[in-house]
Amino acid sequence: MEQKQEAFDLTDAFDTVAVALSGGSASGCLLKLAVDAVGAKNVVAITLQTELTSKDELELAAKMCDVAEVEHCVVSVDLLSDEKIAENGNDRCYLCKTRMINAIRHEAWLRGIEYILDGTNLDDSCDCKAGAQALSDNGVICPFLMHHMTKSDISRLLGADLPAHDKKYRCAALNIEKGTRITFDAIPE
Repeated sequence: MEQKQEAFDLTDAFDTVAVALSGGSASGCLLKLAVDAVGAKNVVAITLQTELTSKDELELAAKMCDVAEVEHCVVSVDLLSDEKIAENGNDRCYLCKTRMINAIRHEAWLRGIEYILDGTNLDDSCDCKAGAQALSDNGVICPFLMHHMTKSDISRLLGADLPAHDKKYRCAALNIEKGTRITFDAIPE
C-alpha cells in the first residue's frame, strides 16, 4: 500500500525516535512502523498518565510495547492543575496538547531523542483542530496526518500485528461541553 510506504519512509528518516503511545490503534500502528524502520532498540514509547487517561489505555500501551519489544515510559501529568485547561475554554485542547507534548519532549530529551512521532490522523484532526495545531506548532511529526490517512486507512495497515488493533480512544474532555469546568467528577468513564 502506497500510504504505508510513505509513512514508513518518513519514520525511516530518523536514527532514534520517541513515539507518543496512547494505546489506541493509530499510535500502535505508528509504533510498529517506527520499530520496522529504525529497530526496537532505537524507539522509546512514551505514554502519559493523566486524569483523562483510562486504565485500559495504559494496559494496552504496555502490551503494545511488550509485543514490539521497546522501552515504555509512563509519565504522570496533572493536566487539571493548569487552571486554563480545567476552565475548559475554547483554547483548552491547544493548551492541553501543548502541556502533554512538553512532558513527552522532556522524557525524550532525557534519553537524547530529538524526534517525537504522533499517530494523529485526519479523523483526529476533525475532532480537535486545536490539538493538531499544537502538534504542528511544537514540531511533533505526525506521519498519518501528513499523508492524509484516516483511522480506516490505519486499520488496514495494522492488521492484527499488535494488541487491540480495533481500539480507538478519544479524549475524554471532548465529551464535556466547552465552558463547563473539567473536574474528576465531570470526566466520563
